[in-house]
Amino acid sequence: MQDIVQQTLSIGVLGFSLILFIYCVEFLCDAAAWQLTITSIAPTPTWLLRLFKVRLVGEAVNTLTPLGGMGGEPVKAAMLKHNYQIEYTEGGASVILAKSLNVFSLVIFLALGLYLMHGDSRISEELQMAASVGLALLAIGGVGFFIVQHLRISSRGMRKLAAHKGSMIKRLQEFDEQLIHFYKHHRQRCLIALFLGVLNWIIGALGVMLSIRLMGYPLSFQDAWIIEAMAQMTRAAAFFIPASIGIQEGTFVLFVGTLTGNPALGLATALVRRGREIIWIGLGLVVGWRFLNPNAPRV
Repeated sequence: MQDIVQQTLSIGVLGFSLILFIYCVEFLCDAAAWQLTITSIAPTPTWLLRLFKVRLVGEAVNTLTPLGGMGGEPVKAAMLKHNYQIEYTEGGASVILAKSLNVFSLVIFLALGLYLMHGDSRISEELQMAASVGLALLAIGGVGFFIVQHLRISSRGMRKLAAHKGSMIKRLQEFDEQLIHFYKHHRQRCLIALFLGVLNWIIGALGVMLSIRLMGYPLSFQDAWIIEAMAQMTRAAAFFIPASIGIQEGTFVLFVGTLTGNPALGLATALVRRGREIIWIGLGLVVGWRFLNPNAPRV
């Protein structure tokens, strides 16, 4: 235990600050990708800052609630409406679009991570097979989510259940149309958002490499990519566990230990990530409190 504490603290204040900065860049990529899904606004630095703050609050709620990473999505749509006058239909559609593109970009990142794992003698065939199954399930889920949007299943299902078209049906139809319109008529935005999503995961791998190198182990970027890919895969699989407590730590111990021969280094890396997450959740709650304060200035 003492070795783990020493390895964790060996990063130092400056090193931890650099890790926080890298995570801020990751978050900025996600906010920029989300911005592209809201077609009624221009992609400007002002809007990027606004969405960064809204996402900060929403992701804090996502992390703290056992709702599959979806607990903060209605919060984001509500904040867009009440603070920036973006209608629920467009705001809600942008949240779904951003989440969909995030999943697709994660599938691309994981597929490349699986390719890097292939043939690596340090990783057992059983682990590689488990990773392949996890990737396949995530890809199937992502495609299924896209099909639900493309076929307008939500509004069609409501029409069959309702005797007449009420306001709820019309809202669902408008919501579905927002999704389809974006995919059909804003393909350039869609592709750029997808690229930003993949870039976000790659920067995350860079953060893993930096954390472990600051602890004194010369981890390669390829190994960091594999570790981050497996961490994100297990996090997605454990969506019902708030903050993936225990699951994330186990993944780091397993894969960092496998690739470096030092499981304690994996736990130390996981603790550094937890520290980063705690600070980020705290920032999200502070920003959320400011949004709830009617006297706080709006940017």
